[in-house]
Amino acid sequence: MAKTLTTTADVIEELGGSKEVAALFDHHPNAVSVWRTKGVFPAHTFLVLTDALERRGAHAPRTLWGFTPIVAGEGTRDEALTPQGATA
Repeated sequence: MAKTLTTTADVIEELGGSKEVAALFDHHPNAVSVWRTKGVFPAHTFLVLTDALERRGAHAPRTLWGFTPIVAGEGTRDEALTPQGATA
């Protein structure tokens, strides 16, 4: 069973810490520290981070990237993947 990570801090630690996560995006580790503090990742990091988590047998909710949760029977897939505050 996959390990569920519920915070940005959990995700960052699972992936080896701020320095290692920053290297995935050619960012400074301070940028990753901001993500940890804000409790949300930038949307552009979704695919890379979720893929890295999957390879480690872990996953995290889409809400950590500011996406609205998918609720069975409500809306469309595109609506569910649109970051909060963004227009489709």
